[in-house]
Amino acid sequence: MKLPTIKKKEDTFGIQQKLTTTISKLLIISLACLGIIAIAMSYVNTNRLLEQTFTETAKIAASKVGYELQAFANTVTEIGCDSTFTDTSLSVADKQAIIDQKVETYDLERGNLLGTDGVSIFDGNDYSDRDYFKAAMNGETYISDPLISKLTGDLTIIVAAPIWKDGIPDTTVIGVVYIVPNPNFLNDTVATISVSKNSAAYMINKEGTTIANKNAESVKNQENTTKDAETDSSLKKLASLEGKMMKGESGFDTYRYNGKKKFLAYAPVPQSNDWSLAINAPTSDFMLTTILGIVLVIVAIIVSVTVGVALTKKLATAIGNPIKECADRLVLLAEGDLNSPIPAGSSDDETGILTEAASKLVDGMNTIIKDIDFCLSEMAKGNFAVHSSAPDSYIGDFSNILVSLRD
Repeated sequence: MKLPTIKKKEDTFGIQQKLTTTISKLLIISLACLGIIAIAMSYVNTNRLLEQTFTETAKIAASKVGYELQAFANTVTEIGCDSTFTDTSLSVADKQAIIDQKVETYDLERGNLLGTDGVSIFDGNDYSDRDYFKAAMNGETYISDPLISKLTGDLTIIVAAPIWKDGIPDTTVIGVVYIVPNPNFLNDTVATISVSKNSAAYMINKEGTTIANKNAESVKNQENTTKDAETDSSLKKLASLEGKMMKGESGFDTYRYNGKKKFLAYAPVPQSNDWSLAINAPTSDFMLTTILGIVLVIVAIIVSVTVGVALTKKLATAIGNPIKECADRLVLLAEGDLNSPIPAGSSDDETGILTEAASKLVDGMNTIIKDIDFCLSEMAKGNFAVHSSAPDSYIGDFSNILVSLRD
């Protein structure tokens, strides 16, 4: 009876390839997942930190402007409660001297007194059409948006308050007093606000018109992003954000301007006429460190995968080669080959045990088969007194063969 032939499939996926592929895939997938999580967490945490920092900075800056405005409002209110201005015995020159003294004391640009008809008692100009005059005549302290002064033609902020009869608040308004702070104090204030190398701050009023910017021309030209966005679609996102500013909201977001992505944080200015302050900065000012961290994570993943795959191949070779050599030798043994070299192993793990066992099996089978061949040959010659030359090789179940030969 002929034994079936064991086929060797050289193109099959051997244990070495299987180990290498499986462990490499597991390593790559695991490191890739960890890398993605690390990158995502880094990006999210950076943006969250930037949002908190930007938002708080915008609120603090807006509060700072509000404190300054409140100081001016307190000053003009105090002047309006000065009973000296209700004294009919004082000349216009005397009142002018008092105002001049107040201007010098509070470091103002100038001041003015208006009658109930809106006409200045100092220069004779009519200011009755101004919103600040109308508000003051209604008993309110009013801070105007930056406007073009009729007196100087320059951009000016007017802080006005009613002049109360006998200096007693909430009685009868007998005129209006207004003061003019340094016209650049808003621009100077926003110019000092910085959160990065290329950051900038600006302010808009409730109509979206720029009222403060370190670039004074933007204020003089009364730039308005909402109106500009009607003809420039690239400004729609910024216009949308400034729309929220005009509603008095606080927030943080990103937008693109001239092809650059920027952060924008905004907050309403307290004590103002519905003004809002914004701080912007290119994302590149802050994301460089994050991007560097992401690059380092990617490099670390690549290095880890490279080293891991190399170690995996080494391990797979150490395991797979002895198994393959033993399998090939056992196939030859099954085909009747007793003379081919036996694989030698030096490992002290299971592969070493397998190699040693295969070696003993081949050696034992070789010895037994040759001994049987010798005994049968002698018997064929009529020599029935022959003895086995290797009786110790017949161990275990092989011992019956030796018994049969002796019988």
